[in-house]
Amino acid sequence: MANYEDDLESTCSEFSIVSIGGEEVTCEKAVDDGIVDLQQALNNIQSGLREIIMLDFHGEGYEIINPKYVEIEGLIKEGGSIMKDLLSIARQLKPKKPKESKKESKPSFEESCH
Repeated sequence: MANYEDDLESTCSEFSIVSIGGEEVTCEKAVDDGIVDLQQALNNIQSGLREIIMLDFHGEGYEIINPKYVEIEGLIKEGGSIMKDLLSIARQLKPKKPKESKKESKPSFEESCH
């Protein structure tokens, strides 16, 4: 059974601090900001892709569409970076695995023979 201190370390309260990009912030701020940034990136990606569809529909060529593609490619990479930050936050909030006692970690001789 995990002890009380382990449970406290994994609790995300207003006093919990996580490190993102070398900056320490409350976990709530890190999560909220990360999700807002991700939503904004997804909205921009969707708008950009729809614009490319429209440009293609109107017969625009490479010279017009490629700069928009490059912009969208950057937004997709930015979204991936935001997801990595959110994964980092989740890992920092993950509770530590409780240590097994020596009795629990090794089966008895009789148990190992079955």
